[in-house]
Amino acid sequence: MTQIGSVEKPQIARIDFSNVTARQVSEYVDDLMSRGEIDPDDAHALALCMPSAWYQENFDTPFNLRAEIESIRDFDKAHGFDFHAAFYEGLLQRMKLMEDRSVHVSIVA
Repeated sequence: MTQIGSVEKPQIARIDFSNVTARQVSEYVDDLMSRGEIDPDDAHALALCMPSAWYQENFDTPFNLRAEIESIRDFDKAHGFDFHAAFYEGLLQRMKLMEDRSVHVSIVA
């Protein structure tokens, strides 16, 4: 907990898929999975969309996961893999919802 004045506020993890580390994605997805709040296909896709070097060499270096997934979606669209392109488009929309849900709004000052 972070103490501000005499009021303690919980620390809320904010996820931003356009500037995220492999560690943050891994921990975030693990947390969602443990609470049953993410579809296993989405969890698997998020993990696979990160270049393997980010796990091995750059675990704490931020990168743009959203751009990686947009690139995969665009490739699939361009090559007629409509089913896969639709999945990744939906994943991008679900990622936006995850980002929005991770924001803590408090009326306590």
